[in-house]
Amino acid sequence: MVETAVWHEAARISHEAAQDKYAQLSKAATAHEAVAAFHKELTAQLAGVQIKWDKKSHARVFTELKSVALIRYLAAKHRLVCFDPAQNAVVNPPLLRRFDAMDLTTAKGLSIEDPSNEHVAQAARGLDDDNWFMALEGDDDHFLQCGFGTRAGALPGGFMLEYRDGLDGDHMQAICSDVDDVIAVFTEQLAGSDAWRARFVWRQLKLTNDAPST
Repeated sequence: MVETAVWHEAARISHEAAQDKYAQLSKAATAHEAVAAFHKELTAQLAGVQIKWDKKSHARVFTELKSVALIRYLAAKHRLVCFDPAQNAVVNPPLLRRFDAMDLTTAKGLSIEDPSNEHVAQAARGLDDDNWFMALEGDDDHFLQCGFGTRAGALPGGFMLEYRDGLDGDHMQAICSDVDDVIAVFTEQLAGSDAWRARFVWRQLKLTNDAPST
């Protein structure tokens, strides 16, 4: 079972502030009618869901991992934030989201909106043969990703970096051998820098649906 905490915020809240608020949720959250509306709709759609809440200000929802997408959808619909205590990560509703925020995804974990450097480091150090990739993705088809080991086309224990600048951009690939280098690449990208590209030897990756060159 995984936990998702849900409450209302009038303005965008950071991961750190959400973590602090979650620690004292019963005292810190402010009553809002959207919480009760969220609870009503969630229980109608997800039978047997376990919820701890005060019926006014917040809900702590306990479900299987596969149900988190529904929780996040309904929270966004009712303009509520979602907090994942396992990853110390908050998802703001669309109206409060930063326009240039990127999402961090992995093969196994839940996506993290506008991740911190700590989220990136944790994801990179958690890569293995099963949880074998991580990616930063924007809304404009820009992405940076890293695969681990032979499933990603790298050597055992190694990493494969890839990036693309927009839907029509070249898909580039480079070998990386050190997890600290992976972390540096991703944190620089979060900071808006592409200086990391100069530190690797890149080759263009031709996808199967790419048109043949002339």
